[in-house]
Amino acid sequence: LPPAMANWLSAAGHEASHAASDLAATADDTAIWAHARALAAIVVTKDSDYLALAAREPGARVVLVRCGNLKLQPFRIW
Repeated sequence: LPPAMANWLSAAGHEASHAASDLAATADDTAIWAHARALAAIVVTKDSDYLALAAREPGARVVLVRCGNLKLQPFRIW
């Protein structure tokens, strides 16, 4: 999901950051998951691979966004 999503969540009072801000922009799912586990974070993603990572390596949680490609505006309205 776009970095603007993390900004929007932060503006709404949630602790949020984008993986590309915390890690290398080229970080793979495994690196992102390890970072999330270290923080006991919630990963908000459209990538269902994180469900398998969560099942194998608990310690973080996943919110799987299931929708087509959308701009950030529909999330703001929601």
